Amino acid sequence: MASVKKFIKHHFPSLASIGSELKRQDYVILKGMLWHLPLPSIIPIQITNLCNARCIFCQYPQNIDKKECMSFNTFKSIIDEAVNCHISKIHLIGAAGEIYLDKGIISKIAYAKEKNICVYLTTNGTLFHVNDYAKKTLDLGVERIFISTPGFSKEAYARLFGVKNYSQFFPGILRLLEYKENNNLNTNICFGFRSDRPIAEVEKDPDYVSFIKRFVDNGILRAEDHRTAFDTWGGEVAEENFIGSMKVLKETSRIFCPKLYTPQIAILHDGSVKLCGCSYHKTEFDDMVIGHIDSGLVRCLGSRRVKKVFFDYIFKKQIPSICQACTRPEERKR
Repeated sequence: MASVKKFIKHHFPSLASIGSELKRQDYVILKGMLWHLPLPSIIPIQITNLCNARCIFCQYPQNIDKKECMSFNTFKSIIDEAVNCHISKIHLIGAAGEIYLDKGIISKIAYAKEKNICVYLTTNGTLFHVNDYAKKTLDLGVERIFISTPGFSKEAYARLFGVKNYSQFFPGILRLLEYKENNNLNTNICFGFRSDRPIAEVEKDPDYVSFIKRFVDNGILRAEDHRTAFDTWGGEVAEENFIGSMKVLKETSRIFCPKLYTPQIAILHDGSVKLCGCSYHKTEFDDMVIGHIDSGLVRCLGSRRVKKVFFDYIFKKQIPSICQACTRPEERKR
């Protein structure tokens, strides 16, 4: 903090009085404005923005972006840059998408593992029955698989995920869990309910009681992040979509989100780097885009766009419009 004060006093003497009023976290933000943000500890990578579900709580149907998968060359560039920057973890996500719709997903995971990168996955779990994905993913030794599900019944799947593919989802999940159990693999497999019912009720689904619960009891599968409260993506998901016991998150905030200066970036399927990938309106290519992976992460984290975001907050007390509409309180904790 002292070095930042000296820098302000020497280079921006007219701002010295402003600097004396700043809080500790503001100095972290100011350093990002003057130089560049620190590198993240993990990189979320949007493998694809294609999805095979139509979840009633998701913004996907309103998304206007071209639907496509990340090329292998773009993925390779991200992994090589992560290695150069000594970043050892990646999180493969779809954002509003499903990662296993990318037919190159296995070769991408394999390349990351060849470079000694820890790989976390988030999926809706509907495609583990395809192309032997369950076995191939576990054989590659990914560190973590998170599966999002509305419950373990075809009715819940059709009602909340908007598709009637439970008959494919359930056998694939069983194959995944049984393969881990039989081969004593170390991959951490966990799941979270996204439900319109109280969690205690969801856990009474017959398929959960008869087949899934034993994997939870035996530690093969871990339950976490059950959710019945959902945001509206800045008002783009109609409140009438939230049925049953689902709660609508409405509270917004004017604070400067820690995710902007931690930072917790996201990389889109075309290689665009975003300062935050938590939310978007209509298009993911919004004001949070700060550069492209081809420019390198350090240059992106010191881009003019980043500096403007911080300048507007420090001297105008303005936060990005996308942040003003965010209703995810867990993302704003300091």
